[in-house]
Amino acid sequence: MMAAGVLDPEIAVFAADQDRTFDADFYARPIAEQRSRYEAFWRRFNAPRPSDIAVEEVLLHLPGRDLALRIYRPAAAPRPLPVIVYCHGGSWMFGGLDSHDLPTARLAGIAQAAVVAVDYRLAPEHKYPAALIDAWDALNWVPTAGAERGLDARHLAVAGDSAGGALAAGMALLARDRGGPRLCAQGLIYPALRPSRDEAVACSPGLDEAAVTDALSSYFARPQDARDPYAMPLLAENFAGLPPAIICGAELDVLLPDAKDYAAALARAGVPSRLIMAEGLPHTFLRALHLCGAAARAFEEFGRDMSRLLRV
Repeated sequence: MMAAGVLDPEIAVFAADQDRTFDADFYARPIAEQRSRYEAFWRRFNAPRPSDIAVEEVLLHLPGRDLALRIYRPAAAPRPLPVIVYCHGGSWMFGGLDSHDLPTARLAGIAQAAVVAVDYRLAPEHKYPAALIDAWDALNWVPTAGAERGLDARHLAVAGDSAGGALAAGMALLARDRGGPRLCAQGLIYPALRPSRDEAVACSPGLDEAAVTDALSSYFARPQDARDPYAMPLLAENFAGLPPAIICGAELDVLLPDAKDYAAALARAGVPSRLIMAEGLPHTFLRALHLCGAAARAFEEFGRDMSRLLRV
């Protein structure tokens, strides 16, 4: 078991609320109640997006479905802008464009890039690979139709937090294996990259191994999905040829070993990677960017590194 770090005092109230909201019985409740509790949780810690970020709503009409995107841009930045296609967290079952409006808007400002947030389909109604298909379709929309909206597909990255980190890493594998789109970077924030972990984290407010297992049981349609590297990217046999990675792990997070091991796997394969350790912070600290200095600093470091890779 990994030794427990010390919780940053600025995020203590948030972490306690996490523990109350996502208690031991959370995943036993009906999905409508789970979503209601998740919605109330993020709204308690929400704040307005920065006023200097412009937003555009886009609806893609795809075979059998529509896919909503939200594009964030620094209002004063010249076009075309480099692009980050971003997938939100939420255990593959919760969240959407509004729940992650604050961090995606802030990322656009820090990275001085357009952030294309994806409102992918959610489990359990839509099992794997529905969310990954939506994310992949959004990624491929950028080179085909983004130019008219001032998006520069020559400087393109994927990113996401938690479950969205798995989707981002899955897109990176798909882009490599299918010959494009060419990605400059992958950015993962406390990602979930495999079904289980051998190395336990002693303190993980709001999320434990049982919760991850429960979320995956709702996400996967078949047992073999848990062995699919596009769903669980740390199970890939080959990491060579993937884009450089910026990985931000939270010290007090059951998923921290995934962040560390993915960075190590990329390094062994000769892929440049950097691990940012958010010390004293729990899973979902993106909710507290405006409340906790350590959370804001870790996210700013992540955004600056993404900006650098987008412009290489």
